Amino acid sequence: MTVGKEKIREALAGSGWEIAEVRTYAEHWVDEIWLVRSTWSPTDFEVYLTFEIDGQSRSRDTSSVWAINASLSKPIDWSGDGKGDKDERASTGTNSIHLPITKEKHLESLVAGLDDLRNGRESRLQ
Repeated sequence: MTVGKEKIREALAGSGWEIAEVRTYAEHWVDEIWLVRSTWSPTDFEVYLTFEIDGQSRSRDTSSVWAINASLSKPIDWSGDGKGDKDERASTGTNSIHLPITKEKHLESLVAGLDDLRNGRESRLQ
C-alpha cells in the first residue's frame, strides 16, 4: 500500500511547502509531476516531485505509484516542447532524492530531504 497523495500534501504543507502546479503525463512510468514551492524562507525555492509508477504494474493508477523522485531540475518535457528541460543546479547528486513512498517513514524521509535541499544542506537521503 502506498502513502496517499492527500497525506503527502498535508505533510508538505506542515513543513512549509505548497503545491504550485500539477501535471499529468502519458509516459508509462509517471503518474504526475508536482512543482512544489517553499512557503518558508527562501520562498522562491522550488522542487519537482515525480510520482513514479511501478514498472511491473498492469495498471496506471495512483495505487501503482511506488516512488517519488524529488529534483531541482525540471523533469523531461516540462515545457511541452518535446526537447526536455534541464536546470544547471541539477548537476550533482545532492540535488535529487529518489525513494519509495510505500510507508509512513518514507514520507517523513521525503519531507526531511526536501527541507535539507531547501536549506542548502546535502540531503540525508544520499
